[in-house]
Amino acid sequence: MKRLSFLVLACLVIICLGSIPNVDAKNVTITNMGSYFKVIIDYTKGGTAYEIGAEYMKLVRQIFPEFESNLDAYFLDLEALAEQGYVATYPEMIRNAQLIKSQIPPNYIDEIEGLATGISNTKDDIPGDGKLSKNEIYVFNLIPDVCRAHSCSGISFFGDSAKTGNSLTGRNLDWMYGIKSSLCKLHTVTVIKNRDKSICLIGFLGGLSAITAINDNGVFAAILDSSIGSAPINCKGKNSYSMDLRYTLENFDNLNSVANYMIDKKRQYSFNHNILLSDPTNSKIVENNMALLRKVRSYDSDLNPGIEWDFDETICVVNSFVLNANTDNHTGSGKNSGRWNNFYKLTKEKPYNVTFDDVKKIMAYHEGEPLGHIYRGPEYEMISPGFATIQQVIFEPNTMKLEVYFRPETGSLAEPDYEAIDVDF
Repeated sequence: MKRLSFLVLACLVIICLGSIPNVDAKNVTITNMGSYFKVIIDYTKGGTAYEIGAEYMKLVRQIFPEFESNLDAYFLDLEALAEQGYVATYPEMIRNAQLIKSQIPPNYIDEIEGLATGISNTKDDIPGDGKLSKNEIYVFNLIPDVCRAHSCSGISFFGDSAKTGNSLTGRNLDWMYGIKSSLCKLHTVTVIKNRDKSICLIGFLGGLSAITAINDNGVFAAILDSSIGSAPINCKGKNSYSMDLRYTLENFDNLNSVANYMIDKKRQYSFNHNILLSDPTNSKIVENNMALLRKVRSYDSDLNPGIEWDFDETICVVNSFVLNANTDNHTGSGKNSGRWNNFYKLTKEKPYNVTFDDVKKIMAYHEGEPLGHIYRGPEYEMISPGFATIQQVIFEPNTMKLEVYFRPETGSLAEPDYEAIDVDF
């Protein structure tokens, strides 16, 4: 009887494992993990960037045939938000992408051009037609640069503040997910194997820019908007900061080199932003205010008057600039100051010996006034429909331990449910 039970159990395991859809080609493999897609892009097999892009989209269409209509529906949602003034209009997004395109590194251009071979490639840039144009594939890969209306937060403990002495970092991606949760159908972890240029992108199916990313040296990066006004986005002659960030992670092996590249005034960007950076022993914030100050913030940097942060070897970030002499878009902003104050309160409760699970608890905090919620779950969605924490990333660079919460298509969970992700370069 025991042997029979064992055989039945073994068969069930085989059936369950076999039920995970998987498609692959020479250079690309995509596996449907249930709550997200796992994409492996292997540059070591000799494929060109264009060939890899074409393979990738071919496999996307096999494993998720609704990809094109789903992404088009998301673009239709963005157009509705544009009518409310939250994001650029759709024609502006298309135009912005075309202006930035010439500044994208050539191999990334080739990848996107390859992607475009696998779609309808209609000549019409019309959201809601169920089809995608090449221009729309560019928009999707450049959303941080050409769209807007994103908000995020993060915190990192390192040195004596962390129990292990190694960095522990949490990052919430708060983003518009679409009326029918279109974006939540596209959660993806993409590992690009390219020898010493290997990188992991935590983002969306068909996306190849760095929204949240980790390189094979354990350097972690996450982008956050920092708006200082409602002026139209000017993309003429501008670089893509999400693509440049991917470039730095592929080509530099340390936090400081990544930070210095991103604040270099030779490269101008369309929108003001912060970048949370961590490596195994340290964490810093890039504050990129295009109109005034581009500088790296450390945990002990001087801050603008009235902004309090007095913890050693701990740093946090929301959608605002806080460095002394930088534009103060923090004070009086409930969404920014509220979350900052909660980060402060939670850090004060435990400023030392912070563990991986402690970081998860901080990033999942959603008590009190919803504007101050760090985890923007069901309560926040009640006051701001269409926006939520759609991905939450907890990472330990020293061990490459990575856990991610992916907002389900059916709605935010009362408490984030994390999945362990194996990042195998």
